[in-house]
Amino acid sequence: RWVRTPEQVTAGLDAAHELLVEAQAVLLRYVRHADAVRAAARESATSTSVWLRNRHRASIRTTHRWVQVARRVEAAPQVVGDGVAAGAVNFDQADVITRALVRIPGWVGVDIRERAAAELVRLCAELDADLLEQVGRHIVAIVAPDVAEEWDRRAAERDEAQALRERYFTMRRDGVGVKLSGRLTPEGAAIV
Repeated sequence: RWVRTPEQVTAGLDAAHELLVEAQAVLLRYVRHADAVRAAARESATSTSVWLRNRHRASIRTTHRWVQVARRVEAAPQVVGDGVAAGAVNFDQADVITRALVRIPGWVGVDIRERAAAELVRLCAELDADLLEQVGRHIVAIVAPDVAEEWDRRAAERDEAQALRERYFTMRRDGVGVKLSGRLTPEGAAIV
């Protein structure tokens, strides 16, 4: 039987978690390097994810996530990789941050993307991955409200154009009368 005081248990958990975060940072670095040097191909694996699954008996879903997060951390602004390497950003937070950054359109610019990354990394000290994901959905509005307004405007224009492209209207005799079907904009539906 392992006897520990509550304080010892808490200290032990904190130390173990710190080691886990460090190990995840090392894992990401090695996974990215293995992917970059195509280590999987040397062993005739179809992908790095499959190679990792075969070597470590982890699920393909897990190994695929390792590879994807490692790739996105490498592509993200340097502050993200630095945060991961320093242990300030854990694996789940790195996943959330990099997915949020990927959603930022290129026209926003590198400066705003870097500010968004820096703010998300800063928030890792306060928020778990779930809360960080919620912030990530609105990060551009936080770091550049004027750009967020433009993004919203463009999204509304895109949605409207999509609705116009998808509209149709058909009338077909069915032996009893005429059957109508279609997809219309609200304005078009008001006319019908």
